[in-house]
Order: sequence, then C-alpha cells, then structure tokens
Amino acid sequence: MAKANDNENLNTDLKAIFTAIENSAVGYASEEDIKGLFDDF
Repeated sequence: MAKANDNENLNTDLKAIFTAIENSAVGYASEEDIKGLFDDF
C-alpha cells in the first residue's frame, strides 16, 4: 500500500480486504479462528 497516505477510501478499502480474508476461511477448520479477527480495526 505505497499510496495509503493518499487514499481517501483507506478505511473502506481495508474493511473490504479484512472481510474478504474472513470470508475466505468460511467452510474451513480455521473459520472460527479467523471470524471477527479484524473487528477491532
């Protein structure tokens, strides 16, 4: 994220990335470990 300082949508972009990471674990043994992992950000 070399341009993070200039990204006006950084919070929205990060939320989408974190959601995608969480969703990628759905159906796998690690699902419960990943679910909610980024809620504090």
